[in-house]
Amino acid sequence: MICEYTIRITGDHNILVLSPQIIGMLLEKIRYSETRELIIPAEELLPQGYTEYLERVMQTNGIGTNIGKQDVYDLTAKQIGMLKVKQRKCFDKATAETTENAAQFNIETNRDFFLLTKQSDSRFLCDYGNGEKIMVSLKYL
Repeated sequence: MICEYTIRITGDHNILVLSPQIIGMLLEKIRYSETRELIIPAEELLPQGYTEYLERVMQTNGIGTNIGKQDVYDLTAKQIGMLKVKQRKCFDKATAETTENAAQFNIETNRDFFLLTKQSDSRFLCDYGNGEKIMVSLKYL
């Protein structure tokens, strides 16, 4: 029996950075993880060139001045932290950190969401609040 769950992106957003592909990659990382705490390199979550694109979009839309990659990573982490399933937050922690060598997302799933992602028969839909729901595809079998 397939269990279907709807992931909602909550809050007000000037720019929505989380695509179904990014959410799918995030879910895949969680499924393969043995713990609820994950460190995900930014380039593994955000497609190549997408970060630069988002920098330009944020600058064009006047979201801030001197927008850089860290601003994009912070916005991505904030939106990850606002994801909900069954009106419960999916993550207890979602932050972005940049060191001298790399950028990464430090994520901690909440216990219930971690268990949902581990179910091999679970499917996820993204609900963008405008009535559109998009299936999240996962490679995990």
